[in-house]
Amino acid sequence: MRPAVLKRMEIGPIVITNTPAMIMDASLLRLKGSSAASVPWAGLSIDGIIGWDLIQHLAISMDFASGTIVLQQPENLGIRGTSAQNLVWVGKPFVQVRTTLGDTVQFALDTGAQSTFVNDAVVKKVRAATSTPGARVFGIAASGGQLVRLVPRLRLEVGGRSLLMRDLIVFTRPPSGLVESDGILGSNIGRFGTVTIDATNGVFSVGG
Repeated sequence: MRPAVLKRMEIGPIVITNTPAMIMDASLLRLKGSSAASVPWAGLSIDGIIGWDLIQHLAISMDFASGTIVLQQPENLGIRGTSAQNLVWVGKPFVQVRTTLGDTVQFALDTGAQSTFVNDAVVKKVRAATSTPGARVFGIAASGGQLVRLVPRLRLEVGGRSLLMRDLIVFTRPPSGLVESDGILGSNIGRFGTVTIDATNGVFSVGG
């Protein structure tokens, strides 16, 4: 990869100028085939990735069912630092999530992940049952395949809405930074409705 600056980029009516970017070999920007993600078995080439450096300045609504994304200039609602804020940036975006026992945990937001993950420590805390069905994971965030352990059912409150999550992937790994997540919210959360990311106001919501 090599660094660059994009002098001008247009995303619908939004014009972005002089934004940093990384140039990658085209062979690295390719999704592997997966029927679960509606990606052809031959794979799918993509032209680029919109990173958090741009997302944090926009209000984004993603409707996975219709295959549409709406980008807008956000309004300052003045709710940062209040109980209404559930999205923060600490090296990466974190969403505040509540468990079935009422505990507050922090899930990293990764819309490039096809599945939602949960930390083994959280699984033990809520005493959730797990299984190992031999599922395999593909996508930008997990481009290879591997056997995984799953939580078949776990109810979580995300953005004020109670969601019955199914087949959460359990991960166990040593700490790699100052802030570690209790889980990872992937794009499959979109099955509950439109996903809204408003980093200006610190709001993440699903459905509604």
